[in-house]
Amino acid sequence: MPAGLRPALNTLQRAREVAWFFTCHPGPGRTGVGMGRALLEFFSWEVASGRVRDGGGSHWWSAVNEALVLDIWEAGRSLSEESIPETAEARAWVDYARSGPEEAQRLLWRAHQRSVETAVAASGDLRIGEPLPEQQLIDIVLAVLDQTAQAGRRTDTGGLGAAVRQTYPGIYPAESADLVAVLAALKADKDRVRQVTRTSPGSGQSAR
Repeated sequence: MPAGLRPALNTLQRAREVAWFFTCHPGPGRTGVGMGRALLEFFSWEVASGRVRDGGGSHWWSAVNEALVLDIWEAGRSLSEESIPETAEARAWVDYARSGPEEAQRLLWRAHQRSVETAVAASGDLRIGEPLPEQQLIDIVLAVLDQTAQAGRRTDTGGLGAAVRQTYPGIYPAESADLVAVLAALKADKDRVRQVTRTSPGSGQSAR
């Protein structure tokens, strides 16, 4: 859908649109917002940390957030009207909404990453306007997001939302000390995963 025909949504409206979409399309066998839970919890962190805020906050975070939400909005309207979305990003969200249990999580991540990558590419100038530590945080978040999507992590539990709240700074903009804490938290999480893998049944190893 041409940008001029997309609505201008405030923060509350954006959250409502995403919640509405996933309430209508929670994923096979899910209830409530289902597979949209991680997206909404990440959105909550963006708002609570001051990155996405009406009349302020970060121009980069707000632009990327808005683009993602409007892709979901367009997909939801197309599904309701039984029409074909004009953008590839919205069509990817329609593919998720119509998917079966074997492919829903994969198609959700495909749609999410397509929306985010397109939005990031269009928002490069806004990123440059961010303080340097915030730019570095953006790079870290995008790298972790890509790894999470490639791993096909479940989005219908509170695990990803909890990790976001525990790892990323709760105040905008980030400072250098925040980056040190973020990298330490990510390293600790990787070490924990490796330890669980080494000591899990069938691994052939035990904790020392």
